[in-house]
Amino acid sequence: MACRNKTKLTLFSVVFLFSLCFSKAQFEDVRCKCVCPSSVSNGKPNITVKNLPAEDCDCGIVTLKNETECLKCECKFQSRNTWTMKVAVLFVITVIALMFIYFVALLIWDRSALSTNQPISVREENQATRIDQDMSSPSSAGGRSSWFDRLSSAQRRWKTKVQKQREDIFDNQTILS
Repeated sequence: MACRNKTKLTLFSVVFLFSLCFSKAQFEDVRCKCVCPSSVSNGKPNITVKNLPAEDCDCGIVTLKNETECLKCECKFQSRNTWTMKVAVLFVITVIALMFIYFVALLIWDRSALSTNQPISVREENQATRIDQDMSSPSSAGGRSSWFDRLSSAQRRWKTKVQKQREDIFDNQTILS
């Protein structure tokens, strides 16, 4: 199972790096875009884009056509704010990275989720026993809990509530009591 996940991760990494190496895009803030009608019967317009200043945005310079062909073309100078796009993309990547780091931290922190050798019922019993033992032990540092200790106790309380709900539903067959 772990080998399959590593293979998927490796494949994803290779595809990602390959797409970065061979992608061709324009990242400039300004451009001149000329749209000319198609001279072929397929009906698709000819679109030519070049990175030129506003004063050079002319059909003859961009498309390299003669004046009679340029009469049918429409050229527009466009500017865009790539800074905003970069900030938005960076924000999304940061949120995804933080969620991934949180997920990995939870997996490391709750080692019982990684032990797949035991059946689920045995794991749940072990967790319930461990929760009972942790609840009965006094808190460390003379009553002062660190952030991690508070988080651990909140997780333990949540797990006991979930365990009680499971018992109510599966054993007693009562819902939301």
